[in-house]
Amino acid sequence: MRGENKMDRREFLRRAGLGVGAVALSPALLTGEAGKGEDRMNVLFIAIEDLNDWVGCLGGHPQAKTPNLDELAGMGVLFTNAHCAAPACGPSRSALLTGLRPSTTGNYKNRNSFIKNPLLSKATTLPELFRRNGYHVMGTGKIFHGTHFAELKGAGWDEYWPSKSRPNPPTLKPTYAPLPLNGIPKA
Repeated sequence: MRGENKMDRREFLRRAGLGVGAVALSPALLTGEAGKGEDRMNVLFIAIEDLNDWVGCLGGHPQAKTPNLDELAGMGVLFTNAHCAAPACGPSRSALLTGLRPSTTGNYKNRNSFIKNPLLSKATTLPELFRRNGYHVMGTGKIFHGTHFAELKGAGWDEYWPSKSRPNPPTLKPTYAPLPLNGIPKA
């Protein structure tokens, strides 16, 4: 693991401030014209609740084997001082994807409806922002909590599959055999 990939909260806020400033100065991004006709970076956002610091790149846990996440962390930015907006995962994820705190939206429970909440329903989500700027946005898993998966349709996602019971489209099926459950290929 390269040490220069680790980032503390202060450095993250400094870089985020610079990034926000650059975005604010870019009217093309706000109009959705940014990146059209030019190469853009791919963005991979992985949210795993309850992972703690069990991955190898953060010291690991003797029972957790995470070679792929460790390798990915070695190629990107590794956050070493993370905080969440709420002690419950649903409100915390909603805050992360909208920038609105639970104390602002009143979303304190895991099974709160995103579209029935007057503030969350009007908020621009991170997927919407990417989609508005020309990215193809796909998601899978428990981004919002509970039985409100249908609310995600049209909420900034081009494609979204909430669970294993809803298969990926044929275009996204891998051409190789799936890895075993522990993520380590068989020799």
